[in-house]
Amino acid sequence: MSLRKSGDLACYTATWTADYNDPDNYIYTFFGSPESTKFRSLCYPKMDVMNRVRDARTITDSDKRLAEYRDLERTIVQDDAAWIPLFSRTRLYVTSERLVGFQHAWNGSVKNVYRTMSVE
Repeated sequence: MSLRKSGDLACYTATWTADYNDPDNYIYTFFGSPESTKFRSLCYPKMDVMNRVRDARTITDSDKRLAEYRDLERTIVQDDAAWIPLFSRTRLYVTSERLVGFQHAWNGSVKNVYRTMSVE
């Protein structure tokens, strides 16, 4: 862990689940500053891209904002290979017609909603 936090680890695997439904939750968290890229052992060197990541947070036009995040993702993932997403988890749940109140969040999670469910 200390090697990763110091930025001395060459690479590692990890999981990440978005806290909110916005590309900023991924891009800014990992590429928003030199400190965040070092802390996560990405050591991404491109300040011009990090500045764009920071500035993307302030774009109010949703179409322009999404276009900028798509371009940033293309630059970081495809062009620079600074981050390699391996898979996206699909959550499957078995339910029944007797189960009432089952709802999942936008990300597929049912965490903390069990209190709203009951079996009839």
